[in-house]
Amino acid sequence: MNAAIHIDPEGASGFQENGYLVVRQVLDQPTVEEIKRDIHRLLQDAPQNFRGREINTTSDGQVNSIHDLSQFKWSRRLLENPLVRRAASTLLNDEAEDFGSELFAKPSGTGVPVPDHQDDYYWCISDSNALTFWFAIARSDQESGAVYYYPGSHRCGLKMHVPSDVPGSSQRIAEWSGIDQSVREIPILEPGDCVIHHALTVHGSGPNTSGNHRLGLTVRFKGATSTIDRNRKDRYLTELKLQLESRGQE
Repeated sequence: MNAAIHIDPEGASGFQENGYLVVRQVLDQPTVEEIKRDIHRLLQDAPQNFRGREINTTSDGQVNSIHDLSQFKWSRRLLENPLVRRAASTLLNDEAEDFGSELFAKPSGTGVPVPDHQDDYYWCISDSNALTFWFAIARSDQESGAVYYYPGSHRCGLKMHVPSDVPGSSQRIAEWSGIDQSVREIPILEPGDCVIHHALTVHGSGPNTSGNHRLGLTVRFKGATSTIDRNRKDRYLTELKLQLESRGQE
């Protein structure tokens, strides 16, 4: 696998300023095609291999997202890739520690929109020092429901969230103090591109109205010295359990 990623000082500065960074052509096209074939096989078998909160489907029964995907072959390769880990460590200013992997398939026509949120409301990391690498395995644009970001929102701290009852994205931001909601940026990603975002960067995505799945494979890292806030995590899991029970997923 070729994962050609390098974070120069300008890129690191842009990440610190905006809370996200686009890196072009991290994966070469033969790798992208191989990952895509393996993802389609994964999606075919997913209803038998994943249960409850691990998997979410659309109104027509297609897989929309799979969580806890750390043992998927390509997730492991990306999490263990030395260039990816070095880039993560640079942006975290700490040794990068694996923090999971997810697939966001967002099928054509029924792919579920994601409400505006901060990842660390789910992750509950004491100092919020964590990030996501979102690898585009298919084109991601406004029509296909690309991820959008509120630049600089990561510098405004963790905000209050409320239940969204959206499968796979159970929370939405409810308190916007300090964040300019009028400035929302949508990076257009070609297959093989990657967008890296901070755990506090407010983001979401729209519906997929294109003719193709919007495939995004993510790997996540936190700083090795960062810890999980167990009180926050327990509160979040209690609230999540109520939503899962109401949907018959728990």
